[in-house]
Amino acid sequence: MKNEIRKFLILGQSRSGTQLLRSLLNNHADIHCDGELLRRDLRYTRYRWRHVLFRLYPDPLLRLWQNKTSTPVYGCNMMIYHLALPKPTLRRLVRSNWIVIHLLRQDLLNIALSYLIANRSGVWHRESGETSFKDTFTISPTDLERELIKRSRWRLLELRLRKEIPYQEVVYERDLLDSSCWQSTCDTLFRELRIDSSPVSTTLRKTDRRSPEEIIDNFDELQAWLQNSRFRHLSVTANQD
Repeated sequence: MKNEIRKFLILGQSRSGTQLLRSLLNNHADIHCDGELLRRDLRYTRYRWRHVLFRLYPDPLLRLWQNKTSTPVYGCNMMIYHLALPKPTLRRLVRSNWIVIHLLRQDLLNIALSYLIANRSGVWHRESGETSFKDTFTISPTDLERELIKRSRWRLLELRLRKEIPYQEVVYERDLLDSSCWQSTCDTLFRELRIDSSPVSTTLRKTDRRSPEEIIDNFDELQAWLQNSRFRHLSVTANQD
């Protein structure tokens, strides 16, 4: 009798390192980790009724993709805003033995800036050997405020939800920002998934090594707005990727 596949979700926000963590875990021969299965632009979600159905009840879709793999461990990326009913959905998946890995990027301002820059440039990820973009952009305070409000709301929901379920925490700044931490971070997850350690690496590279100040033409305007906004406690660092 075939052993039951061990299953996990990488739960987080876009621009929080979900692609990086997925890439690292996929180094392991016993793991197959898919990307975002509930994105609106995929072949099987482009029809409205399917998208609505999978947001309400993603279980059949997850089983379909899980059954396509021959590895003993299956995972995928899941954003909190992909789920119409996140609390009952996550509780149900945990009861079905899904392990939730909550990937938390603490710096909401850099998440917002990273998203806005990627949205302007069209460059969401960069592989080794690919040239980074060199353009600069103007970002309006209105767009930044809108993104920060949205990200703050998602953050609050994530923190509330994880009080209801067991989870493994990965913090971007602590566990993924420095490549010297990648192996120990993944080893902790490998133990949780009941598989042996395996070396990890990735071909992913920062989309741009420039600081936000070098990429955003009106950086001083955003800084001035920030200091007089509800988000004045946030600060910009060089790590926007």
